[in-house]
Amino acid sequence: MDPHRGTLILVFGLLSLLGIFLPLAPIAWWMGTVDELKMEEGTMDSSGRKATEVGRFLGMFVTIVVLVFLLGGLLLNLFLAS
Repeated sequence: MDPHRGTLILVFGLLSLLGIFLPLAPIAWWMGTVDELKMEEGTMDSSGRKATEVGRFLGMFVTIVVLVFLLGGLLLNLFLAS
């Protein structure tokens, strides 16, 4: 059985939430998704499930917020340029 990476995923999510390392957000999202699937299959230690879930959520949240702001800025620039 593989050891969980819940603490690492949580740290990645928190660092991305603080804006220190924004590229860690999609990594936390991806790692959390993979690890949750492995936990459901029973091939990974599930004792870190909560940390994995929270880190994955933070990664999803930060990724989506950044994409919305980037898209909004792009649309605003296109609107103001015309």
